[in-house]
Amino acid sequence: DLDAPPEVGGSSGGGGPSVKDDPEFQQFFQQLQHNDQKMDEKLGRIHQGIQRLNQNAVLIKDELKIQDVILTDIEAKVDNTYVKLRGLNKKLKETLKKVDQDRMFLYLFCLILLIALAGGCYYIFSSRK
Repeated sequence: DLDAPPEVGGSSGGGGPSVKDDPEFQQFFQQLQHNDQKMDEKLGRIHQGIQRLNQNAVLIKDELKIQDVILTDIEAKVDNTYVKLRGLNKKLKETLKKVDQDRMFLYLFCLILLIALAGGCYYIFSSRK
């Protein structure tokens, strides 16, 4: 029967040619094995690359956790410092207002003293005549 495929395992009584004995099949089979071996090597390299990526991802995740803790701590410190600065600014404004009032009194006192001195000098010079 010409349409039937040749036997794979050798002749089993039919006397027909075996596929194993066919040089084209042997070359095809060797090429197939060679290609399988290359694919296995490439898959091995891909597997190693994926393992490295996984290790890097785990390290990055751990570093991000550490950075998150640090940032949370810094945020709390900044908030605390901000509250303190607001209090200091309020006290500074009050102190500046008080200093301005004190200066105003000092200027007023100096003006009164100057007027008194001028009046005293005027009295002394006007009484000499």
